[in-house]
Amino acid sequence: APAALREQFIVAHKKASEAQAKAKKDNDFIYNEKVPTIQTLPKPERAKMVKPVQPNELEDYVNDPVPRPPKPLVQEVPPPPPAPAEPAAATAPPPAPAPTAPVAQAAAAVGGMTISGGDFEPPPPSFYEAEMLGV
Repeated sequence: APAALREQFIVAHKKASEAQAKAKKDNDFIYNEKVPTIQTLPKPERAKMVKPVQPNELEDYVNDPVPRPPKPLVQEVPPPPPAPAEPAAATAPPPAPAPTAPVAQAAAAVGGMTISGGDFEPPPPSFYEAEMLGV
């Protein structure tokens, strides 16, 4: 792997390790209780998540084994009101004219630009890429 890429990965790894150590120290300082192991925790009890309710369509399932289909939703929703008639004078505006050649050239030039410069550092490589590069 290139030296710059390797150095960038090492710096990013060092920052992440320092942040993790600081977070662990803060957590241990704020919360004085020790975290119990999984084996010492009590087993969670079962709880009902939903209440069983029989649908109205299945009320008489002994005498009528074939359930009635539910009412269609379309019948329950009222139709929208009719649109008011518009006068003939209120028509849509004409479409905008096509851009002129200088505007089209400027738009094409902006579309092909790349942003560079400044103090921007590229992001560190993923762990997979770093492993593949032998870092």
